[in-house]
Amino acid sequence: QGWWRMGDGDLDTFDSSGDASYNTGLISDIVNPYTIGAELLTNGTFDSDSNWTKGAAWSIGSGLAIRASGETSDSSLVYSGSDAVTSGNIYRYSFQFTATVGSFSASLGGVTIDDSFNANNIISGYILATSGVELTITAIGSAQGIIDNCSVKLVSGGKAGVMYNMSAADF
Repeated sequence: QGWWRMGDGDLDTFDSSGDASYNTGLISDIVNPYTIGAELLTNGTFDSDSNWTKGAAWSIGSGLAIRASGETSDSSLVYSGSDAVTSGNIYRYSFQFTATVGSFSASLGGVTIDDSFNANNIISGYILATSGVELTITAIGSAQGIIDNCSVKLVSGGKAGVMYNMSAADF
């Protein structure tokens, strides 16, 4: 019989990047488990352009945020709703994207979620916010594509933490 405590070793660290390559996960107090709260984005499905600040060549309509051709510099789509992200809190995020040209980046709470996503996929994970910066999706250069179904939810209770364990090579 054995017991291994995770997340408190010299080689264990908290990961605030949200990048799946770091094997991020959510740790929780088993006695007081964490809960994932209600949706914080009031218009994450892009039914209208309310609560979003659109940079050059971005448009919102028909339930999609679209970055069209015709722009060659970085341009962001930023959520600007009333439910602010707070430094020190943990958030569950997800959004769907179709990048038809180039790459996009995304950040939430001052943390880079992904700095070069392209193709078609759903990005999701957890971050430990380091600032009150809202969800930002940036088209890099002349990138074109579609964003849909954005979601941000507060993780609370149970002393939850975002972490990754030491690598297998460190054993």
